[in-house]
Amino acid sequence: MAREARRRLKASSEPYWLVIERGLSLGYRKSAEGGAWLVRRYDTARRRHFERRLATADDNRDADGADVLNFGQAQRRLLEQVHEQALEASGERYTVADAVRDYLEWMRRHRKTADYAEQTLKAYVLATPLADKRLADLTAGGFRGVARVGAETPPPHSQEGRTAARERTRQ
Repeated sequence: MAREARRRLKASSEPYWLVIERGLSLGYRKSAEGGAWLVRRYDTARRRHFERRLATADDNRDADGADVLNFGQAQRRLLEQVHEQALEASGERYTVADAVRDYLEWMRRHRKTADYAEQTLKAYVLATPLADKRLADLTAGGFRGVARVGAETPPPHSQEGRTAARERTRQ
């Protein structure tokens, strides 16, 4: 929706919506001060729409691609955000460190050994390059090197292990 076309619209508290795909719409709300781009998503679980502001429309200022967007930029930003949310929801970016944090959170709620587990996982997993690997990228071969390092590393609850863990975290 071009700037000139938006100028002909009447100011309204109700946005003008453009359906991008089923359950996802880009909206434009015109006010006396200028317009705003909005996002409307349909949540199938709650069976209702949710709206939020995306950016300021380029009615009174030229688009800068950050705070003030033209129609094309608003569409691209909306699609980029939807793509990012889909990646997060799919677990595509979920790393070993994320899994360890979730596991330790569960351990704190359900087990008395959470402190020991945290100490061990910090020493053997979080202090290694394995922590940054995405779970989707892990292979059995990737664990061989980690297992070798783990076998050579003293237990974290021993004095030698605590010293080694401190040294690894300093590096």
